[in-house]
Amino acid sequence: MKKILLLITIFILSGCGYSSVYKEINKEEIKISIKSLNGDQILNNLLRTKLKNFTSSNSNKNYILNINSVFIRSVTSKDKTGRATNVQLIARIEFDISLNEIQKNLIYEEKINIENSSNSYEQKNYEKSIKNSFVNSIVNKLILQLTTI
Repeated sequence: MKKILLLITIFILSGCGYSSVYKEINKEEIKISIKSLNGDQILNNLLRTKLKNFTSSNSNKNYILNINSVFIRSVTSKDKTGRATNVQLIARIEFDISLNEIQKNLIYEEKINIENSSNSYEQKNYEKSIKNSFVNSIVNKLILQLTTI
């Protein structure tokens, strides 16, 4: 029964013209030059690395980016002893984009509420993982916007 349901689902999705949103992004010929990076160093390093993946040297469109990033870690609740139990992580990245005579300003913000771990090593690794997820999401949104400019 499961195999039949899976087969029907695949048949319906392939017949309706479904295609992934990001399927055509890698085929898009764009060149990204980062003029300046300000703000959170970890976010900036992740951004630089991720944006290099989308850069093509033989492109007519050369996007020049000025990037300003902010990462905020704020305590949302504490226990009786005053130890933080829940925190909110916010990544806010502003892109000033130049393409020939076109100027555009884009701001993306990602946030999540998490429980604070008593193990600081695990907590730092988890927060690094969240930063990486934030950057992946923001870069995908940015590339989608750039392809429409």
